[in-house]
This record gives sequence, C-alpha cells and structure tokens, in this order.
Amino acid sequence: MLARALVELEAVSVADTARGQGLGHQLVDALVRAYTLQGYQAMLGGIHTHKPHLKPYYEADGFHVLGPGTPLDLQLPIGRLRYPAEPSMRHLVRPLASHVAYQHGVLTGLLGRR
Repeated sequence: MLARALVELEAVSVADTARGQGLGHQLVDALVRAYTLQGYQAMLGGIHTHKPHLKPYYEADGFHVLGPGTPLDLQLPIGRLRYPAEPSMRHLVRPLASHVAYQHGVLTGLLGRR
C-alpha cells in the first residue's frame, strides 16, 4: 500500500536554451496533477547540497526542502518509518492528498482516509 501512496521525483531537467521560461515548473505541475489523480498521497525526492540554487526552485513548486542530512519520517498507522539522508543530500516532500501533511520532519496522514 505504501508503494501506491508515495511517488518519487527523480529529476527535472530542461535544456539550457529553454531555461527561464517556466517549463520545469509546468512539468512538475503536470506530474503533481497526474499522480494526484492516480491516488498518490505524497511526492518525495532529493537534491544534492552542492546545488543550493535548487532549494528555492522546489520550494516554489510546493515542496518542503529539509536540511542537509536531515531524515524524513513517515508516520504510518503501524508506526514511524525513517528515511535517512546522506549529509550531501536534502529530502524533498510534497503532500498530494488533503489528508496528508508535513511538519517538522514528519509526513503524517499517509495510508489514511481517501
């Protein structure tokens, strides 16, 4: 069930000649809409700390960007599951369902009502 609740954003890439036109944000918006319609409850991802310019980019797309090396906890009906992070990585998290929320390193409401 958890595999059908979470989707992972691997990367967003736009050709150098097309940057600055909002195409990356449009792509993320389209993915969010598509995965929300399919019933996914949250989108996760990660960025390398040596690319600090990506933090405001993903925040503008509605993601919470955790600190370098900060783990992400998933509060599930059966308990808490921790996603560790390497010191060189930052987790990204964006709730997709209205009953899912993120606060202070914890994603809550997963596998709850739909």
